[in-house]
Amino acid sequence: MNAPRTLILSLFLLALTARLPAAPAPEPQPEEARYAAKLIAAIAHDDYDAFVADGFPTFRHITKDRFQAVCDELSSRLEAGYSLTFLGDVRRGGARATLWRIRFADDGDDKIVTLTVVDHWVGAFTVR
Repeated sequence: MNAPRTLILSLFLLALTARLPAAPAPEPQPEEARYAAKLIAAIAHDDYDAFVADGFPTFRHITKDRFQAVCDELSSRLEAGYSLTFLGDVRRGGARATLWRIRFADDGDDKIVTLTVVDHWVGAFTVR
């Protein structure tokens, strides 16, 4: 191989193996982590009052029937064991929404949770 080709190949290989410093991964605020864990535990234990206790006034209007539907779907899976993992955050309507993964011990499909905290109150919480 001639020198220019060798140099180009060497630079190419160096570029492939070079590591750029990774941006620090976002972290949940302690309040967000606490609320996410509390809301999931409320679903696992079918505890409506605990679920709405820290909610923004509009969040507290979630009906017991709607809450019960979520509990019927998830509580037995949650009680069998799960892990809750922070995935990141997004901006929604000018507010920070955090994304969480619920991984169940039954090895079934994961669920994605979106949590929005506004002025120290739960503003929104969805499970998909």
